[in-house]
Amino acid sequence: MEKQPQIEVEVRPTLVDLDNFSGREIEGIESKPEKFVRLEEGTDYEAVEENDRITSSHDFRDFIVFISPSTGTETKMVEAPHWRSINDSGVRSSIEVEDHQGRVYTEYFYAVSTKGIGYLKPTAKDLNIEDYDSWAVKDKEGVNDRGYKVLGLISKEEAEGGALLENSEYLMCAGLRTELYWGMAELKRLPFKGQMLTVDELRDRKVISPKKDYKPYEVVRLFKMNNRIAEAAQSGERREELFKQAFDVFNQETRDKNLDLPEISIGNPEEEPVFFQEFFKRMGQNMATFFNLGYDHGYMHSANVTLAAEIADVGTMGPWQDDVDKEKTKKYSGVPRSYLKDMRDMCYGLRLLIRAGKDAGLNTGKREALADSFLDGFNGLFDSTKVSSNKIDATNAKEWMEKILDTVIVKKENLLPLLHNEVEDWHISV
Repeated sequence: MEKQPQIEVEVRPTLVDLDNFSGREIEGIESKPEKFVRLEEGTDYEAVEENDRITSSHDFRDFIVFISPSTGTETKMVEAPHWRSINDSGVRSSIEVEDHQGRVYTEYFYAVSTKGIGYLKPTAKDLNIEDYDSWAVKDKEGVNDRGYKVLGLISKEEAEGGALLENSEYLMCAGLRTELYWGMAELKRLPFKGQMLTVDELRDRKVISPKKDYKPYEVVRLFKMNNRIAEAAQSGERREELFKQAFDVFNQETRDKNLDLPEISIGNPEEEPVFFQEFFKRMGQNMATFFNLGYDHGYMHSANVTLAAEIADVGTMGPWQDDVDKEKTKKYSGVPRSYLKDMRDMCYGLRLLIRAGKDAGLNTGKREALADSFLDGFNGLFDSTKVSSNKIDATNAKEWMEKILDTVIVKKENLLPLLHNEVEDWHISV
């Protein structure tokens, strides 16, 4: 009997399958175009909060859009790992602020990111979001919107509960290079399979959470550059272009702030190390700022650090003493475990930056010099009095930072992640 040829049946991943893909999954995924509709104020959404002190060539309402493959009129590039946000570069914005020492200065931003614009992982997997009948999956842990995760969206609870506009400006004024939230909107209608449906209709069709108090929001935030270290490390063909953009943003900030730094360009091996040295210095200042404030992050991985040395995700930043997880607040030589994790993760991100730079053919400079630049920034901003007032041993905090930096960056040795390991497994101590 003649053997019949087997017919390959394409199995489409379920929504749960897609949700289980790592949020930091970037390897092999390149930017892809997707269609979006521009939402109309009054009909499709209501603006509920805005930082009106921001000066820009645009209004934050210009960036309220939503994914719609069949009816979209605007094409934007979908990039990993920005699964539920979309980026617009080349938008110059600024804000005049007063820092915690009373000095008035102007901070500049060159990119806009809208968060909550639709579930984009199907696009990354060459799938169409309109093939899926729902955006909601049960959350077993029960921590997301009362037992449901509405993929690609953010809720009112998440947006307003984090006091994102206020907290981002507070952190920026404290000296942290981070995102600045510009405005937020409550969504009233959204495109679903080519149809504009109200939130109530989406709820009735079980597209979103069935909870009647669930309200989808969009938030618009500013960055100097929203592409992350992880993208440069894993994006293959995009790597050199990302560094070119990063160098352009570096030069623009230098000009706007009149910084004592040279103009740098890709292809000049004498200028290229300046970018990496300043990057390390700025990250050292970021870490010192966390100590001065008594704040930790918890997710300081390479997908949360931009190529302009900004730390994203202000919603996870807060006083370490408020953490209910006693493992995170456990101290090692007077320094909380959460800070050791942040320091370790930050150094791993910086090591990845070096590797990405080398893969792009750039002169990153000597590791010892980069570590010195980091410590120059860290020690220059680290305030022992403030750190001690946050119930952290200031002397040992600096020593931990030096040892972790030396181990990961200079010696290129590994320190196990602390999610499932112990500090003792590092075999370094203070």
